[in-house]
Amino acid sequence: MPNINIASIFLLSGLKLQTKDVKKALSAWKAVLYGCFLILIVTPLASFGLIQLPFQTPELSYGLAVFFLGPTTISSGVILTGIAKGNIALGLMLTVTTNLLAILTIPLTLTLVFGSVEGVTVSIDAGALLLKLLLYILLPLLLGKGINFMFACVSPCTKRFKIRLKLFSSLLLVMVPWMSVSKSADKFNTMNGGEVVAVFGIGIALHLLYLALTFSTASKYMFDFALAEKKAVVILGSQKTLPVALSVISFLPEALGSQGLMALPCIISHFCQIVMDGVVAAKWAEHEAAVNEETAADKGVELDSISLSAGKEV
Repeated sequence: MPNINIASIFLLSGLKLQTKDVKKALSAWKAVLYGCFLILIVTPLASFGLIQLPFQTPELSYGLAVFFLGPTTISSGVILTGIAKGNIALGLMLTVTTNLLAILTIPLTLTLVFGSVEGVTVSIDAGALLLKLLLYILLPLLLGKGINFMFACVSPCTKRFKIRLKLFSSLLLVMVPWMSVSKSADKFNTMNGGEVVAVFGIGIALHLLYLALTFSTASKYMFDFALAEKKAVVILGSQKTLPVALSVISFLPEALGSQGLMALPCIISHFCQIVMDGVVAAKWAEHEAAVNEETAADKGVELDSISLSAGKEV
């Protein structure tokens, strides 16, 4: 059932994917390349440190490592980019590109990360993991996009039932960790409250670090992206997706421990980043609106002055 739910989520994502949005985003190719570099190479480096954290319950450090190895969020990042009045097409391009490329990068990086743990000898079949990611993520996504492309009635339907499809996707996403956590409910007594608080703290601190990193590098310090492009790079470049992380955890060998316990830090970290970025996006939009109003007011005063001067001359 978790695999069916994951495949269904990506099938719905493919149905909603518009070709025109992908083409539009290609014009911002520099931002796309840099965003992919941040999401797939720079931010996953944290996993090498996360997996070494000395939790009493080692599955928590494993779950954190897997979560921060992944690509950017599938839908929430694009939604938050729209709230912040950023480049939505660029956000879509970063989402699609990194989630597709992650299918190839995750088996390699996962093997490297778990291979760095002393005393843990776990054999991760990168080929089998890649096959499962292709089967349950890439294939449904391409199938959904193919249906969208072949049948003209699909796009109007997805727009008409946009909210219902979003709610259904959210339900499917919630069911994945619910089943994993429920299966391991008897093992939660091995945890203590301090570990859960620590996971919240790590998720918040690491996301703040990612926001600072992406904002500083996407600004004039390194790349002077346009404001709308910068918003997309900052928001998408600092987020990690939950469905891919849960998919990877479900494919890991049982020798690593409880998959339900590994899923818990992924859920907590995902919750923290969505709440934090919701505030960031709203404040960013308010700031831009205030600046635009101030600019419009200044232009109005300037025009009034010109009109007055012209009247006096007449």
